[in-house]
Formats: sequence, C-alpha cells, structure tokens
Amino acid sequence: MDAYTAPETTHSGPRPASIRARVLAVFCLILGILGTLMTCFSAFSVIWSQVAPSFMDPAQAEVMRVIHAQQGWWVLPFSLLQLLAKMTLSVGLIAGSTLVIAHKPSGPNLLRPVLIYGIILELGVGLLGVGYAAFNFTTMADQFGEAMAATPDLPPNFNESTGPIFGTMMVVGMLMMLGWAVIKAALYTATWYSLRVSQAD
Repeated sequence: MDAYTAPETTHSGPRPASIRARVLAVFCLILGILGTLMTCFSAFSVIWSQVAPSFMDPAQAEVMRVIHAQQGWWVLPFSLLQLLAKMTLSVGLIAGSTLVIAHKPSGPNLLRPVLIYGIILELGVGLLGVGYAAFNFTTMADQFGEAMAATPDLPPNFNESTGPIFGTMMVVGMLMMLGWAVIKAALYTATWYSLRVSQAD
C-alpha cells in the first residue's frame, strides 16, 4: 500500500501580520496615542486663541483681534478641519495597530488604508504648513512685534532685540515640522510595505 500523503492545504481569508510588521505597528500605535493627545491640546489652543482677548490687557486684546482679522475668515475652519483629519488618523492608527499587534487577521486590512491616508495627510499638511508659514513670514514677524509692543510691562526696544531670535525660531520650527512629517510618512510607508509583503507570502 502507498504511504498516506496529507492533502495540500491552502490558506483562506486574511492572514495575520508578520513579526516585523507587528513591531512597526507598535510605533504606529505610539504615534496614534501621541497624535490623539496633541490633537486635543491643539484643539484647546485654537479655542483659547479665540477667547483669550477677553482676558488680556486692552491694548494686547486689540492687537489679537487685528491679527485674527488679517489671517482671514478661513483660518479657523481650516484649523478645525485639520484637527478633525488628524484625530481620524490617530484613532485609525490606534485601532488598526492594536489588531495587528494582537495578531488578528483583520488587522492588516484595517491598518493599510489608514497608513495610506496617513502618508497623504502628513506630507500634505506638512508641506502646506511650511509653505503658509514661509509665505507669511514677514507678516507673522510684524504681528509678533505688534503684540510685544502692546505689552506695557516690556521695555520699548524689546522687539528689536528679540525679532532676529523669533525669525530664527520660525525657520527652525518650520524645518522640524516638515522633518517630523517626513519621518512619520516613512514609518507609515515601511509598515504598509511590511503588511503587504506578509499578506503576499
């Protein structure tokens, strides 16, 4: 009699992610948690910037109102839309990464579109933010000077000495913001590729 040969089996349905993909998902989970916290803090900052003039010195409050008027009506709704988009990404990262780390077969299918969304959002918002700050560099520096000059407790020439420092800080901040967006986009890309490879094996 011929020796028994076990029938070949094929995998049906989605497969769990590989170890490398799960390690990368841990970093995505951390970014999701940090993103949630930062989005909540940013939302509080946006709301505070709208009500802060009520608690300021009258001269400073007037400067803040002028600054808000110069920024345009679209800045506030755009900021809120951006915060909503980032919160959606953070929640998606937390949910998808948790399933991938838990070795659930449905995890990769949930996390992959979230990662693509994250790549587009991070690079888009990063480039847009840097472009906006660079385009309005002079205006923002003037607004900073007006706000400082309106503070009665500061010396008269305070803005002249801090202006160059403020400009340098703006440039460094723009570069750091763009660099951080590129790092996150690279992590999302690596995670997406790892999930795709592990599903193709």
